[in-house]
Amino acid sequence: MKKRLLVLLLALLMVFSFAFVAYGCPKKGPEGGDDDNKDTPTKQTVVVWSMSNEVVDLLKYFELVNDKYEFDITFINNDDGSYETALDSAFRSKEGPDLFLTDVDYTKKYVNSPHSADLVSFYEKLYNIKGYEKVREKLEKDMYSYTLDIGTRIDNDKKELKAVSFQVTPGAMFYRADMFLTLIDNGLL
Repeated sequence: MKKRLLVLLLALLMVFSFAFVAYGCPKKGPEGGDDDNKDTPTKQTVVVWSMSNEVVDLLKYFELVNDKYEFDITFINNDDGSYETALDSAFRSKEGPDLFLTDVDYTKKYVNSPHSADLVSFYEKLYNIKGYEKVREKLEKDMYSYTLDIGTRIDNDKKELKAVSFQVTPGAMFYRADMFLTLIDNGLL
């Protein structure tokens, strides 16, 4: 349970880090200048694309604990690769989302692309440490290393952490008991 809560926290940090990268400049008011009312905090909208609604509760929680951001979430069904196609099209037109979720099948494609940000500098500031290796060492205390492997881009000797996972789903195969015994008896398992 403790590991799961820590992974959830890291996922929240991931959401913040993408939002931070996308929104480093002050928000402009309706006239194009700075907001007139400096006392009223202005929420910045983070556009999120996902192929499922798994992240909604996570983002709602983040909005509760951080009043600087609100999320505009778009779901795109992933039947026949339509989500991945929509992402590719949006990035080609330079209209892509600020934060996007991927499935393990195509995560590396976006990790190795210019459409994802390096999160190392965010974690360096968060933990007051320097360098990819130190960040990785810190994150591995609360995350499985293979999720960090998938999210790491390696270019020559330079390593960038471009994605973190908010969940880990192991694979499993289930058989009916009678079918399993038949497969064993026939030497298929």
